[in-house]
Amino acid sequence: MKGKAFKKLLEKALVKLLGEEFKSAILHLKPIMLLTIAYALSSLVGFLITLLSARKLEVHTFGLFSLAYATTTWIAVIGDFGVGASMIRLYNKYKEDEEKQRAIISSAFLWELLIFLLIALTSPLLTYLLLKTLGLNPKEAFPLFLISFLSGGLFILWMYYQEYLRAKERFFTLSLFVFMHSLLRGLLLLFVYFTYSQSPIAWLLISYAIPLLPLSIFFLFKNLPSIYPFQGLTHTKEILDYSKWIAIASIAGSSILYVSRFILAKLSSLEEVGIFSAGVNLALGLGILYNGLYSFLYPKITAFEKEQINKYLRLLRKIFPLYLLASILGILFLGFVLWYFLGERYAPAIPVFLIVSVLYTLSALLGLISLILHTFMKPEVIAYVNVFRAMVAGALTYIFSPHLGAVGAALAYGLALVVGDVYMVFRVIMLVRRKNHDRRSYD
Repeated sequence: MKGKAFKKLLEKALVKLLGEEFKSAILHLKPIMLLTIAYALSSLVGFLITLLSARKLEVHTFGLFSLAYATTTWIAVIGDFGVGASMIRLYNKYKEDEEKQRAIISSAFLWELLIFLLIALTSPLLTYLLLKTLGLNPKEAFPLFLISFLSGGLFILWMYYQEYLRAKERFFTLSLFVFMHSLLRGLLLLFVYFTYSQSPIAWLLISYAIPLLPLSIFFLFKNLPSIYPFQGLTHTKEILDYSKWIAIASIAGSSILYVSRFILAKLSSLEEVGIFSAGVNLALGLGILYNGLYSFLYPKITAFEKEQINKYLRLLRKIFPLYLLASILGILFLGFVLWYFLGERYAPAIPVFLIVSVLYTLSALLGLISLILHTFMKPEVIAYVNVFRAMVAGALTYIFSPHLGAVGAALAYGLALVVGDVYMVFRVIMLVRRKNHDRRSYD
């Protein structure tokens, strides 16, 4: 009874804060909270991996580990090619046709599986080519980056599992999977910290490959009968027609940070990459709340009727003070962690952290507005903007890093993020105004 009374009290307080028109949204408070907590825990474990590996590894070795760690996510984003997000959009589009929904899910799964196999087979060659481009010593780096590529393939499947559960709106199961992933990584983190803490390979293995293997097997065993992979790639063209823009947006978006690291490694040193990565990784810990909200909001926003957009924008205005307060507290806390926990070796990372955290906080807020571009089915805008941002980040890093090192790369990365988000919000405002004008004209 106490739990029900507390829930009613909380819902009443939120209705008073956000307005009666958002009462229906508040009824989804439980899945929002579950997803937010699950992704917060996942982000926390990832944060601890980067924090503790930075503490245990030499700055040079941590710079190498950071490049390999980033390569895994970069490869996964390229391989996924936006198929998971496109699957959600088309699944909502065919909500009245269950057969087509099943075909969409099956085609997306088979695509992801084929890409995983392709990466697994070509990973030695891809590793060699990347190391040659970066100018890194193969004896020191080849095993680490080979694991990075293989982990990237597994991560593609992990991304599909999450999108599949979002499409089905099985948010409780999704939260449970993310919790399981976080728990496995957390247990492995403790093991490595006390046994193999000087090995960057051990840190990378627990980041992705080892915890993802059992989850992948379990997911396939439980869900494969409902996926029907042997239907073939019947809807692949339709999926790729939409996903190509999401893919360009995602690949270019992940490249913003990767390009900064890449150019910094070429023009400066792995020590500067280590400093840059320590500051950036701590700052990105501020994305905990945003990641949970995004995970819940994306499938909802893609199914929005355009009349719901104004309500959504009013909701964002109302929660802005809470978002700002949470961000300030987060910056203060994470700044203290960086200063106290990593010590004098990473003191140069403090200005990197402050620059990125402030600009990233602004970018994340604007990103909640630019999500509306998916309501208007304008993923190409995000794609073009992210390509532009990657180019800006690369150009500014090239200009700043020879003189400012990691701080220059931080400025380049943060400014590229914010400039792109400001433009996308401008496009959203124009689209909403046009929609409202057309409706008034019709009335």
